[in-house]
Amino acid sequence: MGHRETVLAMIEGGRLVRSRDLRAAGIPTVTLTRMVDAGELEQAERGVYRSPLSQGDETSMRIAEISARHPGCLVCLVSAARYHRLTDDMHSDWTIALPSKSAFNHVGVRLHRWTIPAAYETGVTTVRVDGVDVRITDPARTVADMIRSRNEQSKEHALGAYVAFLASGGEPEQVAGHARKLGYGKEVRDFTQLARRILDAGAFQGSPTP
Repeated sequence: MGHRETVLAMIEGGRLVRSRDLRAAGIPTVTLTRMVDAGELEQAERGVYRSPLSQGDETSMRIAEISARHPGCLVCLVSAARYHRLTDDMHSDWTIALPSKSAFNHVGVRLHRWTIPAAYETGVTTVRVDGVDVRITDPARTVADMIRSRNEQSKEHALGAYVAFLASGGEPEQVAGHARKLGYGKEVRDFTQLARRILDAGAFQGSPTP
């Protein structure tokens, strides 16, 4: 099998492939350049390639591209809210978290450096997107983080995400539980109590699940 055929096999099915994996497979840079010029290969991110025929929603493709470029990162806050359909904010920077203090430079991506190990485990799930394992906060954890960070971003978007979470059948206690485990339970307590009163009053009954 030639270099071109090997690359095509590696990106088959819409899978993303990193330049380091291509180098490990013995693919020379000139092959990648020629395939990109010929429209057979697309550079999705620096050091990340995919088929130009890849299909999928923009958010899923974007978080896969970012995760491929930054292995081990945690997709969080507004990026996670987009994936879980908790926000219509498509203008803010994409957001990820990394524990390391290594240099970071990625235009359009905002990095959060959370220092406690639990921040990378509590309420975190892994989804497979375009052949990439994407670590992402679940809906309840995403809402908890957005409420906590509401002064750093739009308070309106944080509250909107909480409302969308409740409308989809989420429970306030799930949000509060994650917040307590991460040490900021008091910061979301008032929102949890208000959300519980709203649900107990019959809000969102019969609401369709997104």
